Amino acid sequence: MATKLDYLVIGRVLGAEVLGAYMLAYRLVVMPLNSLNPLLAQVAFPILARKQADNAALARGYLEMIKIIAFVSLPILVGIGTTAPLVVEVLFGEKWATVAPLLQIMVMVGMLGALTQPVGPLVLAKGRPDVAFKWALATAILNGCVFWYAAHYGVYALALSYVGLIAAYFVARATLIVKPLIQLPVARQMAVLLRPAAVGVLLGVAMFVAQSGLADVSVSNRTLLLALAAFGIVVYGSLMLIFDRRYLVDSWYLLVNKNTRA
Repeated sequence: MATKLDYLVIGRVLGAEVLGAYMLAYRLVVMPLNSLNPLLAQVAFPILARKQADNAALARGYLEMIKIIAFVSLPILVGIGTTAPLVVEVLFGEKWATVAPLLQIMVMVGMLGALTQPVGPLVLAKGRPDVAFKWALATAILNGCVFWYAAHYGVYALALSYVGLIAAYFVARATLIVKPLIQLPVARQMAVLLRPAAVGVLLGVAMFVAQSGLADVSVSNRTLLLALAAFGIVVYGSLMLIFDRRYLVDSWYLLVNKNTRA
């Protein structure tokens, strides 16, 4: 997700202290998603590569990967975003309280970045590493220019510019890479995200309401964070039963069968 150009620019323009806060926020967002990278590298690429000449099969596999990633990553990131002040205080203490607003901005980067991860295996499966190289080169140049300009207005401006860039890249990948490679209309790529997005929005609202309702309760922040996490899990499970019961049941059976075989 990151080219580390943002780190270099922040360190040069805004200094080490601001860089430390930014890196902490970024890592809190990326850390829960790191497990997706081995999954895509070890599982997704071989599966897609076997269907290299079958665009219809590639499209089905690609859409399924996006859906899985959305249903896994969005609730985690929504939870982090809605409880950011608590997360930062419990994990790192009050002296890092300024990280919380940055963390909430970077959650958007994490969401959109996670959803673009299947593009890499798809490009390689189609035997087009040149596309990946050209994309990386173009985005690195654009990132460097935008980050350098935004950094002069502060770290929040840079973080918001990152959100804008990653949103533009999300649409551009769908339009300029995925659609031509496997003849998959952009509308179908976006449609598969409707249910996960609805679940994420409703979960965020529920978490916000719960956190507001518990604000005056006399418990430690650690206990409050754990209570909110448990509440979020229950709400997420309930929303999944409402919006996509079949997907939830299929995932459960897959997990049970895998554990049984092991």
